[in-house]
Amino acid sequence: MPIYPFRCESCSAEFEVNRPVAAEMDPLSCPMCSGVARRAATMTERPAQQSAWFHSGHSHDDWSGGHAHSEGEAEWDDILQELQQRVGTWLDQVQAAGVRGADQFSALVGPAIEIYASYASVLDVQGRRVPLGGNPYATDPFDRGYLAYVWEALGRAAIERLLRVADPPARGGTADSLEPDLLLTVLFRLWTANPDGQPEAPDAVPMLPADVVRCFGEPMGIDLGAMEGRVFASAGSVVRLLPVQERAPQLLDDPREDATPLDRVHTAMLLKALGRDDELAALVQAEEARGPGFRRAAAALFAAYPRESDERMLLEAVRLVAV
Repeated sequence: MPIYPFRCESCSAEFEVNRPVAAEMDPLSCPMCSGVARRAATMTERPAQQSAWFHSGHSHDDWSGGHAHSEGEAEWDDILQELQQRVGTWLDQVQAAGVRGADQFSALVGPAIEIYASYASVLDVQGRRVPLGGNPYATDPFDRGYLAYVWEALGRAAIERLLRVADPPARGGTADSLEPDLLLTVLFRLWTANPDGQPEAPDAVPMLPADVVRCFGEPMGIDLGAMEGRVFASAGSVVRLLPVQERAPQLLDDPREDATPLDRVHTAMLLKALGRDDELAALVQAEEARGPGFRRAAAALFAAYPRESDERMLLEAVRLVAV
């Protein structure tokens, strides 16, 4: 399929998209801000050292490794390796600049696309051109598309950064060490942090556009359909994380046989809030015998919860019981 340049009407981001000729002029959603992007005649010219994607005084070399926009081809493995090597550094840079929450991720999509856009073609091992977008649940780069790897790399880097400062046994963990519902809960907290790293009010219910949740959740392999009603609730185009108190009916009145570590930690928090200390002590004792999952989930949640929030203080009380 032909490659067409697009420009976002909201944030002025420029990017290229593979699509049929018949759909050449159809608008689409901007991968940076979800605004409306329309077909551009040509990509805007800019100085060789200026990034079109991130305007905070950083040079093109800071964000894209000094690539020149060329007509050459690149191998997929090289592009993926460069993306994975750079994402962690980029994330540290934007956080040091005071950017938090979903803003830091949208700010970094552009530099990541510049790696891809530095070449006329990015080819997989079969010589096929890897597209910019595709099916985020696919495993083959040709079917999955580059953007899914960008969102996944950003999510993994954010999780690992959080877990570097978490209490043992979560410290030093990776996204793969967290179960899907716990992973989604932690990511939700990271996406909704404000410039101070915390929500405006400690106990504010985290809410995000559904498109943002899909962008991160699907590439991370999270079955969002299975999480609705358990971890989050949807209202039109907005998704909100369920507070622990709202999970009381499903956790206390109708508990699942296949309860996850997140379920069991939330159950412990509810028991503590209700003053059912004997049941809490029995649950914690059973979890200690079960293995490290409960403690790992509690430590990850503790690192993700806003300081001074009721849920964090409740979890701290539960963790003291587990000592």
